[in-house]
Amino acid sequence: GSTLQVDNLVNAGVLESCCVLVLAGEGMSSSEDADTDMVLLVGLLEHLFHGVREPYPPFVMYEFRADSSVSLVPEVFQHHTDHPLPLQPCYRRGSLITNAFLGSIVGNMYYMPATIEIAEALSLPQRGKHASFCWQTEVPPYSFNEPFADLVLKSVVGWDGSELLSAIPLGLYRLSDEDVRYVVTNPPGDTIVRPDDLVIWVGDAYFGKVMSEQGLLLNSF
Repeated sequence: GSTLQVDNLVNAGVLESCCVLVLAGEGMSSSEDADTDMVLLVGLLEHLFHGVREPYPPFVMYEFRADSSVSLVPEVFQHHTDHPLPLQPCYRRGSLITNAFLGSIVGNMYYMPATIEIAEALSLPQRGKHASFCWQTEVPPYSFNEPFADLVLKSVVGWDGSELLSAIPLGLYRLSDEDVRYVVTNPPGDTIVRPDDLVIWVGDAYFGKVMSEQGLLLNSF
């Protein structure tokens, strides 16, 4: 049925999901027309997810055809702002992608040809038969209020002196003063890791298993 019907969304299991990826539909007469249903769907899903499984509600990413359409989303998604798209909260926390974002990846390939291989390895590891995956966890207690460099060091030399887990932290998913999360990729080594940060890792399946057993695992990608 239509994705714009609440009953259909609930029956599809969105309230039990941990991640939801909402892709733009087939091309229409204009990018703005193609985004009309997306704007409506943002309002429906954000109201459905409001207050669900706090403090870690389901992660949702929306795809828009045109950057200008983002200004039309309901305030339940983000407050209206005049900031450029890359500085808007929903973009910084990774909750939307646009053609401009995908175009920037293609453009970056001119300077770094391996960009597409890196993106594929992170998003589709099974295609290249890679043994490492992206994981998102809470901060391990031993790294509370420690420099990010210390977290990296412990992931390389071993966390407790006896077991070496094959994982490297790529960045932090940090809570801003406005209570909105945003991605900090490869932060400076002296960045203090907060207890309410989330850590983004690349690691093998055993790392994910250990994090799950310790109750720290939130998502895998």
